[in-house]
Amino acid sequence: MVKNNQTKFKETEIGPIPEEWDVVELGQSVEIIDGDRGTNYPNGSDFSDCGYCLFLNTKNVSGDSFDFAECEFITKETDLILRKGKMQRDDFVLTTRGTVGNIAHYDSKVKFDNLRINSGMVILRNINFDNHFLFQFLKSKIARNQFLELASGSAQPQLPIRDLKSLKLIQPSVKEQKNIAEILSSLDDKIESNRRMNATLEKIASAIFKRWFVDFEFPNEEGKPYKSSGGKMVDSEMGEIPEGWEISNLGRVLTFNYGKALKGENRISGNVKVYGSSGFVGFHNEKMASGPGIVIGRKGNVGSVYWVDSDFYPIDTTYFVESKLPLSFCYYLLKNQDFINGDSVVPGLNREQAYLNKIIFPDIKDIEIFSKFIFELRSTISFFEKQNNNLSQIRDSLLPRLMSGKIRT
Repeated sequence: MVKNNQTKFKETEIGPIPEEWDVVELGQSVEIIDGDRGTNYPNGSDFSDCGYCLFLNTKNVSGDSFDFAECEFITKETDLILRKGKMQRDDFVLTTRGTVGNIAHYDSKVKFDNLRINSGMVILRNINFDNHFLFQFLKSKIARNQFLELASGSAQPQLPIRDLKSLKLIQPSVKEQKNIAEILSSLDDKIESNRRMNATLEKIASAIFKRWFVDFEFPNEEGKPYKSSGGKMVDSEMGEIPEGWEISNLGRVLTFNYGKALKGENRISGNVKVYGSSGFVGFHNEKMASGPGIVIGRKGNVGSVYWVDSDFYPIDTTYFVESKLPLSFCYYLLKNQDFINGDSVVPGLNREQAYLNKIIFPDIKDIEIFSKFIFELRSTISFFEKQNNNLSQIRDSLLPRLMSGKIRT
């Protein structure tokens, strides 16, 4: 590292940067490719759940990565008649309508071979930069603030290409670009690796819950799968269940408590996680509930279920859960519930209605054995989450310093 006092700075449109660095416009260094808007643009009948080419829309680009939870495809024939918007490996896609400034990198990790964009986004094809550095810059606050400033239209913000071309980029030497990208990318890679590990552990835990409490293959006294080893089953209103288990309802085993309103401007910097129906939304300095805990989406993302290891603040779009049963059991029980939207205009979860959900209530002994069994998995998940929080703080602290030249590589 070069010491800070050895660097001379110059003032630019985007703040002070080292004298030997440049500021260039996006249009000079990146090819900007629009989506097809012609008469051959796909309509409802052209889309399917599978096909030759994934036709991206803005919901497939979330934050700084792809989200393929919901995908629409077009046939090869439809793809061939479209003139623009075809992605190549190592391209970036940027949302330019609605939620402006979300970006994702079409790298080798993306499993789809054919991607085409819709008219609410653009492709950025690098010309003059190190690709990894460019990605780190485009998802930095320096770039995101410019995206928001350039966006126009109050009802639905839009970022026209003519304005996007004027976005200012910091251009260090190629060597420094690579060094900066290597530092930030190594942190991103570790964070992503931890996320994948936790996703795998969550799947394992959910599979264990299903095997024990849905398929009734919990260990019997001899450690063998109960049902397939001849465990006694009895009739119930929900079909056959293990002897000693019963049919009950959700309200018997837990309570949904209302979250409390806390607007973003009223939050005070702290280390207490704030949760909404979409999950973690920020920090505050005071807790409303002690961790570990469970948060349920009440308005908006109805029935979403989140586990929180630490003390937390659930806002008014959520419930938080109380129960005398082990919370780890309640968490996976809730993830297996079908919650009914109680409001056709604004999606909402009525807790009295939710309490009536029928459940198969196991023997307490089996619940306690499951909770002890799952403890190690949840502890490992918690460890990786805490590690990711620390890594994210390090990355977020380093990024602006590296991008401004206050830390040199």
